[in-house]
Amino acid sequence: MVRIAICDDSAKDVSSLKLLCESCSTAEILEISTFESPSELLSAHAAKKYDILLLDIEMPEMNGIDLGKELRKTDAKSIIIFITAYPQYAIDGYECAAFRYILKPCDKDKLNSALNMAIEKLGALSRSHTIRIHNKTLSLPLESIDYIEFCKRHTVYHTSDGIYTTTERFADVCEALGKYGFYQVHQGYIVNFAKVKDFDNYSVILKANEKVPISIRKKKEVLLAYARYVESSL
Repeated sequence: MVRIAICDDSAKDVSSLKLLCESCSTAEILEISTFESPSELLSAHAAKKYDILLLDIEMPEMNGIDLGKELRKTDAKSIIIFITAYPQYAIDGYECAAFRYILKPCDKDKLNSALNMAIEKLGALSRSHTIRIHNKTLSLPLESIDYIEFCKRHTVYHTSDGIYTTTERFADVCEALGKYGFYQVHQGYIVNFAKVKDFDNYSVILKANEKVPISIRKKKEVLLAYARYVESSL
């Protein structure tokens, strides 16, 4: 079930947006909480994390971009959607990993589409990959995997929680994870596109500041695949 928080300094807009959310065809919604103050939302979110945050941008106490940055200090998973009359803020929103921008007055169909895609993304974040190490089964959350390396006939998972070495076939891993945003950038490396920070010549720079090599012959293919991944995430 999904918890949604709405924050807008206009009581009228808060009420209108809440009614729109309630009318959307998203059966997974469990609870919709409303706030007219960023500080109230921050306090509530600290106590009980919301899954989706619908934020106005122009607010007197704290603008939505800064509110998003504050939320991101303790929460990298919640999905931020800006509901705003100011499209020029879109670029700034990347600093807090905004998922969508919807212009006011909010259109029901656009909101419905954004909420359904956000819920789908939440489901993807909860997915895991099962590996076996010394006859023991371990479940790795996909979001924890940075990249996978094939080294000395072993498949090595580099994750935010540690390094795990298995005897899985590299090709099998590539096939299993390909539909979840993982891509083989080199003969011996698979990268989680969700963890990409930048590209530097023939290297992928990850958010953890690690560098993974890109095959010379695959560079154009990798960049195109990443562009498609980003486009599908927008």
